[in-house]
Amino acid sequence: MLDKYPAEHIIIRPPVEAYSVLIAVTGGCSWNQCKFCGTYKGMYGATQDYAIRDLKDVLKDIDRAAENNYHGFPV
Repeated sequence: MLDKYPAEHIIIRPPVEAYSVLIAVTGGCSWNQCKFCGTYKGMYGATQDYAIRDLKDVLKDIDRAAENNYHGFPV
């Protein structure tokens, strides 16, 4: 069942962080050498397993979260 969902959509975090803002600045795994994990292999193409988002896109996400008053908490 989990293979139907991209890894970035599976979020596991402590309940105390339930309402914190999550803004992705990278995707995949920068290490990506663990023998037991194939989660990010080829995620961004045959040879790319890690990607860094453009700063302007990250800043847009921060502004959007602030404008929408994310869960009533300041951003």
